[in-house]
Amino acid sequence: MNRFLRIPALMLLLVPAVSCMVDTGSGSYRDKYSIIHYSEDIVEVEYVMRPASAVIIAREAEAYLSLDDSEREDFDINSVFPGGIRHIDRNSINLPDCANVYSYGQRFGETGSEWTVSLTSQYFVDPYYFRGQEDYRIRCIGSDTWMIVSRVCDGMSVEYDDEQIVVKYTGDGDGYSGYRVTASGRTTEDGGYESVCGTSEDGLELRHHKDMGVSDNYSAFFGYAMRLTEGSFGVTIYRDGNMLDYCSITYTPDNVLYDVSLE
Repeated sequence: MNRFLRIPALMLLLVPAVSCMVDTGSGSYRDKYSIIHYSEDIVEVEYVMRPASAVIIAREAEAYLSLDDSEREDFDINSVFPGGIRHIDRNSINLPDCANVYSYGQRFGETGSEWTVSLTSQYFVDPYYFRGQEDYRIRCIGSDTWMIVSRVCDGMSVEYDDEQIVVKYTGDGDGYSGYRVTASGRTTEDGGYESVCGTSEDGLELRHHKDMGVSDNYSAFFGYAMRLTEGSFGVTIYRDGNMLDYCSITYTPDNVLYDVSLE
């Protein structure tokens, strides 16, 4: 059964990690919205938006880190980093409440180079305030193209296969920088659940709106400066090896369309 939902793109919000099963207290059930939220979370947190934001931040940071000391004095920091810069060492900077960027003295766009970007995540779930960190190891694999090597979050480390998550800079448009993200993978959960997911063959088009800079607040940067505008991402959910549900998300400049297995 194919069920399409149309939601304006600007209404999408970052949601905490959720399971495709909803716990009612007296049992669990599946519904259309839990499957959508689960699939969005895989796109936004695991495979597309956060990894891509690490690449974007590193690419912006290189504009500063590649300069010598005299050139850095003339660099208009506030136009790119509204929250300012703190120096960790000659080759590393802290963007307050956003990220730490470690270049190890390498050029981000040089094939074979590897950088680390430690993202700061912060959000409110009334009345609690959460703050965490995600470390992404990024390798340049070609002209304006990078792959995610590994991700460390809350003490858990994930090593990615070659070119499992790839981010390519595609050029600047009117007020934005364009990127193309391709990704695929699988996640497992307790209870015999497994999700197989990935972008369409051409990947997802992502735009970083440059007039917002790299925000001094990572959550704001994540939520408002980045938008997916083209392509699709599919999630198929299995239980004990049998297909249970699916969700296909298609992005357009104005809307997000959902094709979900449940009504």
